[in-house]
Amino acid sequence: MRKEFTRRGKAIAASGAVIGLGAMTTLAAWSDAEWTVGSFLTGSFQAQASDTSDFQNPTEDLNFSFTGEKIQPDLPVTATHWLRVKEGNGATVTLGRPQFNNNDSNEIADRFTATVEKGACGATEGVLQQGKLTAISNDVTDALILAASGEAQAFCFTVELPKENIHDLQPGEYTSGKVTWPVTVTEVSQ
Repeated sequence: MRKEFTRRGKAIAASGAVIGLGAMTTLAAWSDAEWTVGSFLTGSFQAQASDTSDFQNPTEDLNFSFTGEKIQPDLPVTATHWLRVKEGNGATVTLGRPQFNNNDSNEIADRFTATVEKGACGATEGVLQQGKLTAISNDVTDALILAASGEAQAFCFTVELPKENIHDLQPGEYTSGKVTWPVTVTEVSQ
């Protein structure tokens, strides 16, 4: 997607981490090859996001989907979301609060807990958001600072369904729904 910039010279690209409620496995590790399709291009600024599937649109969500029948309560699910600037100035990254695709998901989402940390899973540098999915209400501005050099930065998403939160449900009743964390990359004029 190409755009003309305002005099401020800012470009905004958006992606998101999407975790299907009912997830139970760790995502594949990031590799440099995954950058080939996950990019946003606006003028002379290009930000990229890691993804294991094709990224067709500049605002398409990362789709971390899992089969619901494999959910295991008390088993955390983790996903690392990498971002970098391929071309242009450095950038700031804003992590939005979780969003749900419909009202039916809220009852189920209220049973899940989530933690979003700065850094790759297994090597995190601090908590950005934490709590029940429906209770996380803060956007985190400047959650990451991306250098113009292209060095990647990451978020680690961890979601868990505590067993005590599903005592009144049967298997299959807690395995649907989707939550999205919007991620916005904004070029910093130099």
